[in-house]
Formats: sequence, C-alpha cells, structure tokens
Amino acid sequence: MNKIKILEIKDMLKLLAKNDTLMKAFGIRNLTVDDSWIPLIKWDSKMLPAATSLVKYLKKIRTWGEEKLVQNVRLMGKIDGKTVVLRSNWNEDFLPTKFKVKKNFLWAMISSDRVASWYLGENEHTYFLTLPKKVTLDETFWEAIGLLQGEMIKSIKGKSRHYASFTNSQPDLVRLVLNFFERFHISPDKLSYQVILNSRDLTEEHASSLKKDALNYWIQKTGTPANRFVGVYCDKRYASMEPYGSVSAKYYNTVFRFFLQGLVEWGMKISEERKDVTPAYLRGIFAAEGNINLASNNSLNFISIGVKKKRERQHYQRCFKNLGIGPVGSIPTISDQEAKTKGWKKGTGGYLFIQGWKNFEKLYHLGLTKLYPKKELKFLFGLSNHRAVKNSGLANIISEKHKKLQEMLKKDWQDFLKRKNELTKREQQVLGIIPRKGSIHASELSLKLGIGKPSASRILSTIERKGFLRKEYHGGKTFYRRF
Repeated sequence: MNKIKILEIKDMLKLLAKNDTLMKAFGIRNLTVDDSWIPLIKWDSKMLPAATSLVKYLKKIRTWGEEKLVQNVRLMGKIDGKTVVLRSNWNEDFLPTKFKVKKNFLWAMISSDRVASWYLGENEHTYFLTLPKKVTLDETFWEAIGLLQGEMIKSIKGKSRHYASFTNSQPDLVRLVLNFFERFHISPDKLSYQVILNSRDLTEEHASSLKKDALNYWIQKTGTPANRFVGVYCDKRYASMEPYGSVSAKYYNTVFRFFLQGLVEWGMKISEERKDVTPAYLRGIFAAEGNINLASNNSLNFISIGVKKKRERQHYQRCFKNLGIGPVGSIPTISDQEAKTKGWKKGTGGYLFIQGWKNFEKLYHLGLTKLYPKKELKFLFGLSNHRAVKNSGLANIISEKHKKLQEMLKKDWQDFLKRKNELTKREQQVLGIIPRKGSIHASELSLKLGIGKPSASRILSTIERKGFLRKEYHGGKTFYRRF
C-alpha cells in the first residue's frame, strides 16, 4: 500500500465536496475549490478598492446567558477615498492586494501557498476558508486526529455546525490540538475560549474564588490574549477533578467545521488500513476516552475506552486487531428505558475493554498511554503489580519508569492514592442501602439494584477493601457488615 506522507488539501476538499451526506448535514450546496481567487462580497460597481487594511474591533456575543465583548477583525477597503467594509469577520492571516469584479461579486486573490473553498449561503453571503496547499502526515498529526475523534463536538445540529470545538483539562493535549490547527494557518488567537469548572462539590464562595486563578492559568497555558476568553462557567453537574478545570476552544467557520469533520472521518478510515499510523491514532483516542482499571491488589485489571456508538466501537476493535491485540470486549450503551428501570444514569455502558498480560505488554511497547502522563502513571503502577511482570523481563524497566514519572507527578500521585480509597457515587449508593450496623449478602444486593450477583459481589468487596465494610461468614455465606 502506498503510504501517504503528504496530504494535498485541494484533493481532500474536492473529495469532501462529493460527499453528499456530509454536505447535506451541514446545509452546504455547491462547495467550490480554487487556488487563485475567492469571492468576498456582492458588488454592483466596477470601481475596485484602491487600498486595503485590517481593523480590529470589539464584537458583543452571548455565552451561557451573559454578554461578552470579544475582539474581531474587519477587512477594509477604500473606494474613491471612502472607506468601506469588505469583510466584517476576517480570520485569514494575509491581506489581499488584487481584486476583480466577476458575476456581481468582488473577488480577492489569495496567497500563492494556499487553496480556498467556499459556498454561497442565504442572501448570497459567501462562506469561505483558505488552507495551506499541503500538510505533512507525521505521527503528531495522527495523534491529533485520534484526540479530535474522541474530544471534539461531533453534533452538527443547530449552531454547533458553524464552529469547530474541543474541550480538555490537560494543557499538553490542548496544545497538541492548537498546534494541529496551526498546520492549517489557524493560530490560537483566532479561537475563542471558555474555562469550565466542575463545581458540584464546591461551595458558591469556593467556586467564585477559583474563577480568577483558573482563568489566568489557561490564559498562560494557551498563550493567547485575555480578550479571547469569554469567561468561566461553573458546571454543577460534575464533581471537581482538576484544580483549574478544563478549557473549551472554538473556531467559528462553517467551512472549516465541515472540513475538519470530513478530515477526521477520513482519518478513521486510513487508521484501519495503515498499520504505521494506527498506534499514533489510538494514542490520541486513549488520551481522550481511555481509562485504567486496577484490581483490589493494585494489579492492572483492564483498560477501557469509552465510546457510545456501535459503529465507533467496531472501528476501534478493527484498529486493535490490526495490531495483534485482542480480543477486545464490547459493552453496549444501555437504552434510556433500561437506565430508568434500573435507576442508572442515562448513557451508562458504551465502552471497550482489553484484558490479559500479552495485550498489556503490546500496549506498553506501543506507548498507548504516553500522551496522558497521569494515565501512564496509573498504567505503569498496574503493570508493576501484575503477577506476569516478573517473568517478562520488563519488571525493572517498568518499575524504574514508574518511579521517575511518580517523582515528576508527585502531587497527582498523592491525589490518586487519596481518591483510590474514596467511595464512588455508586459505592455510596450501595452503602446507603445497608442499615447502620446491619449486613447484606451479594444476592440480596443484586436483587435490590437489578444487577448480576458477580457485579454486586465486586462492589461489596471494593467497599470492604476501602475500609467501610467488614466481612462476616454465616452458614457458608459471605456477608458484608457496616461499622
């Protein structure tokens, strides 16, 4: 198979323009691709602008119910000494110098190293985008494609189809995506940002005091001006896991959103066909949606990847199979009705899981967790406690790597050890079922929760290991009693 190292953007745009399903989803008709000219505005005069300039101004927008001022840029032109607005939202980093009038539109010449695509929307407004003619397909490119496949908003309903958006709490992963955008001449200061603090477990006063620190933290980590941030949003649905929350970044351009959606879908196809890009792609996927599960003895139990859609679960399974990893188990997402019946959260389930030392060893050599150091720390910890590591010849190497990473992430490791002994929401629910100083058997719990006896037994065993229950044996059965 011919290994693609350079992506010709013009060919990709033409390929996407033939994708009727994607075009229809975005409401795009007659997407045009050209490497010379773009139509700016409708024009009924033969007088061309004698000079052009860029003018920055503040634009009022509404976000989370609040009005904010964000910086925008206008492309201005002079006609017979009179200044007119040629484009009210100029996101390009080049200044047109040549113009022409054609088919009642004013056209501008683009830079020689670019290719443009556009379509006419309502009221004959031109929606366009310029991109570099070529992009290098290196390892970092495929890691970013995997990360975006897991993190970016894929819904194209309503306003979400007009912007590309991703959210993450890890500065290195945010920087990875920002660098990916820069490959397409979209610099970080062209995006708008919002900091999100999960505040379910925080008081109003505490959450309010964190806002300023979190905002300054992300301004520094993204390296963008403060006026590109529209504020801090406190999300009361989730508990706080990161001291500075996460950052959501958006780039408003319908054509780029369409292009990125198509590019990621193309990347999914290529990642199945080419074994040389699959590891990097899966590293991005795992950084976005992966999780490490440890057994009660701190040994690595299984690795999971959260994915709701059946089509995507099957896609990931094929990627792992191409690398000789399997079998990869699949747990479907339960229906809303089933969740209601069992009292579970909507969308429960929907993940893949990988078990077995041989698979763990292959994933270790592929560097599956290296993009997310906190997850890698937990992965190495689980490997170092696995019973098969002693006979693998990797014991000393893994132990040394774990120690070095543990020292680098000292605070994160202490937080992990603390959380490891805290009860999850599910475990708190189970503890609440057991009367104080009372006891329960796994069979009784399975009936109360509508789950299998093995699952009930695992939950009770975990709560006991964390010190909230103690085991008792009566009539050959194991009971768990509250203190």
